[in-house]
Amino acid sequence: MNVKEAVAVARSYVSDVFSEESLAAPTLEEVWFDDSDHSWCITLGVRRKNLAEAPWADPLGLKASRFPDYKVVRISDKDGTVQSIKNRDVAIHEG
Repeated sequence: MNVKEAVAVARSYVSDVFSEESLAAPTLEEVWFDDSDHSWCITLGVRRKNLAEAPWADPLGLKASRFPDYKVVRISDKDGTVQSIKNRDVAIHEG
């Protein structure tokens, strides 16, 4: 499995798992290969669309949240199966 294949698997899996929620398309944030267990770790930014916002703020009422959640998807290099999805904690600095 190469990087592009791993990223495609991660995006597809996250989109499928969270299909019941209103999400913007996942964005690629980072990729690394874990030699210890031969797996790809793909970090995706996932923005939930805020359905509670006032309708006049966005014509469709689907304004995306300001900061994404970061999901780390671990994929086996051997067979391309998704092993886990974990939240990645990130410090937010406003300046």
